[in-house]
Amino acid sequence: MPDYPYLNSDALRSRQAIAAHFLRAHRCFRILEIGGGKNPTTGYFHDGDRVVTVVDPDVPPWNPCDDPPHGYLVRHVAQRIEDYEPPWAPDGLCLLGFLGWKHLDRACIMRYVREARTVVVEAARNHEPAQASIKDLIEHSGKRAIAHIVLDCRGDDIPRDCSFTLRELFVLRGIEKKGV
Repeated sequence: MPDYPYLNSDALRSRQAIAAHFLRAHRCFRILEIGGGKNPTTGYFHDGDRVVTVVDPDVPPWNPCDDPPHGYLVRHVAQRIEDYEPPWAPDGLCLLGFLGWKHLDRACIMRYVREARTVVVEAARNHEPAQASIKDLIEHSGKRAIAHIVLDCRGDDIPRDCSFTLRELFVLRGIEKKGV
């Protein structure tokens, strides 16, 4: 994976804080992050009774036997999601920096989208393949968008020629069935 130092900027790291907030607020305890890369959300959860698993070929190693930093279990799995089978169904799913179906197997991702109660998906606003894939994901998820946040992440620590500083983040939640 190419190195994108701007992803480590304060402005762009706000995506992880926002995603973690929504996953905590919706009481997700088995969280799967697909594509956390070098900046996963694991450092943004500060309460116990959670399992946070990040699956990405470039995620930094974190041994599940290590002492949990905040009372929750962290797993960093350095492989593609298509080659990994979590031991549980996620109730929270995080897809930050989503690049679209060209880079991920749609059927695999949609399985996790449908299993999770809450999904956070985020991409560059001007990345057309990602935006088309997000639209498809929302339309076929069986969920509704409960939040749509546009982030302008320009800042002093991001190169002026960086074209991916305008971001869109969606929070999807399962559609409640009335009278069941």
